[in-house]
Amino acid sequence: MIDITKVLNDILKAVLGKDVRQAIHDGVKRSNEIADDCDKRQTNLENQYEQLIKNFSSSSPSNVEIVDARTGPDGTVYGTLRKRLEDPRCS
Repeated sequence: MIDITKVLNDILKAVLGKDVRQAIHDGVKRSNEIADDCDKRQTNLENQYEQLIKNFSSSSPSNVEIVDARTGPDGTVYGTLRKRLEDPRCS
């Protein structure tokens, strides 16, 4: 996670114009990386939620847990739980 205090101190302590520009650049770049990561994680959560709603059944609530387990840590939704478990990226 970003240490915003370090980024702010780098900007404040920079003396030369090029150092100031570099510090601002690094701070903005890191902020953009964090925003992209949050966007990706939010999209994964939305996809997972849609899968859960699509497969929800009040007669068999355990199916929801199975559907939830089909979603890998990177947000990939597998057709079956076995396919997710066999994917080496998910071990």
